[in-house]
Amino acid sequence: MGNSPRVLPSGKPGAVQTVAALILATTSAVPATAQQQQQMPPPSPEEIETLRKELSDRQAAEFSSPEEIEAVRRRQLEQDRAEAVTGYSNTTMRRPVSRTIDLIGDGKGTPYRPQGLTLWADIVTSVSFFDHQGEAWPIDNFGYDMNRISVNNEGCEGNEGLAKFEGQGNVLTVMPCKFWTATTLQVLLEGETRPLTFDVRSGSEEAEPLVDAAVAVKLQSDVSSPYGKTRVGELENSWVNPSARAIRIDPIDTRQDKSVTPILVAPGVTTDVSFMDGSNQSWPIEEIVFPPGVVAINGPCEDQTAGLKRLAGKDSSTFYMTSCSDHRATIGVRLKGRAGALSLMTVPAQPRVNQPDGTISVTVPGVSPVQVAHTVASASAPGRAGGSAYGAFNHDRYLDDFLMGTPPQGARRAHIFGGNGVEGWFFDGALYLRGSFEVVNPAFDANGSSSDGTFKVYKYGPPVSRILAMDLRGREFTLNIE
Repeated sequence: MGNSPRVLPSGKPGAVQTVAALILATTSAVPATAQQQQQMPPPSPEEIETLRKELSDRQAAEFSSPEEIEAVRRRQLEQDRAEAVTGYSNTTMRRPVSRTIDLIGDGKGTPYRPQGLTLWADIVTSVSFFDHQGEAWPIDNFGYDMNRISVNNEGCEGNEGLAKFEGQGNVLTVMPCKFWTATTLQVLLEGETRPLTFDVRSGSEEAEPLVDAAVAVKLQSDVSSPYGKTRVGELENSWVNPSARAIRIDPIDTRQDKSVTPILVAPGVTTDVSFMDGSNQSWPIEEIVFPPGVVAINGPCEDQTAGLKRLAGKDSSTFYMTSCSDHRATIGVRLKGRAGALSLMTVPAQPRVNQPDGTISVTVPGVSPVQVAHTVASASAPGRAGGSAYGAFNHDRYLDDFLMGTPPQGARRAHIFGGNGVEGWFFDGALYLRGSFEVVNPAFDANGSSSDGTFKVYKYGPPVSRILAMDLRGREFTLNIE
């Protein structure tokens, strides 16, 4: 059986295998057979080469060319694109955009204008909420149709009807359930009384539709945020730099000022208010009356209730006040042995407008019931008239005005040489000097000092032109007054 055709290793007898078998049979013929019978002449070298070439071509034809493979891959990718694209044609290219919506309230009871929201079937759209100062405004709740849109991964397949879920911070994520969508979304922010309405739509026949990818809603509402706090409840008082000041109040004589004295307050700031007489002697408080919940006196804030709260002074001349809300409040103070009551009004300080009061020194005309123990040095000091300037003798009602650097109307500033930080005024035929120094000579007619003793005021009537003084370190110097 030496002349039987051979099968190639592939095991599949085809045209190529047949030609190969013919060549092998021809080239490997047994000499004995050729001697017995010569049926056909052996192929020439040219015929053998032709058969080999045909065999090679047929074998190569069983494989795809690179061009054919590329064409098949292109068809597969085109099929993937046609299945994945959202739109009417493979050329639909949506253009995601980011934008800001500014809303201003028209007053309580007036609804906000509905706002448009454009979605796309393959885009997650975020909607974030802020106040007009850029502080995050948390979401209380929101309502929508779960069959049409998904909000915060809730909605679309397997859900029916109207859904309402708690908010997640100040951000919502929204996606449509179908290519064509038309519905509304209602959002209520914390502390607000009017919901925000969004007209939600998705779907377009345009080749490059504009789609909302990130929307920031900035709301300027007449609903006040918690006093001194951001919308997320964080205390915001980095702008606060409390100041100290001195005021003069006469509850009986209101010819010059008939208005209630304002006290500027701010969140996180405790204001101390002290009372004294014209000689800077402390004046004890008999009683304080204030509205609880709006302002706190010598204690923590309470729940706001109707009416007033009365607090005994307990022989102290100072009380400590903290604001509990962004409302104004009046505080009534009655001093021991003093006719009439003092009225103070707390006014919230505003950033970039004014600073809160940290320390208030209130001078009240009259004599404090507190008596000061005199020493030999204070009784024998020059110009003190045996210490009569202390305690029960109010020698000059204008001394406090000059001491605070607020001279009365009509005072004329004096030119002073030789002193550091010394000020002077001529008023009503007398000379008033103010500064951190002690007079050595000549003797003065009246004087006063600040509560800490660092500032002094001296009166000379009639005025003098030369004074020998001593600073707080004991060094003498001369003042020349023109």
